[in-house]
Amino acid sequence: MTSDINIHELIDRFVATNASDLYMTVGARPSIRTPQGIIAIDERTLTEDDVQASILGILPEAAMDEFASTLEYNTAIE
Repeated sequence: MTSDINIHELIDRFVATNASDLYMTVGARPSIRTPQGIIAIDERTLTEDDVQASILGILPEAAMDEFASTLEYNTAIE
């Protein structure tokens, strides 16, 4: 499973814009929720491999288990 999406760059943009949510949905562009609304932060449409590869490197095993069973994961960055 490989991806050319860099999750760390997306998180950096998320933090830099003071966003409240990062959305990574298969078939959509990565997006963030800002005070101005939801905006796309990359031109590429995410594939299943993009989403899985992105979260694999940052989530603990228990979180990956939750994602695998629900196909959704919500967390907070402090």
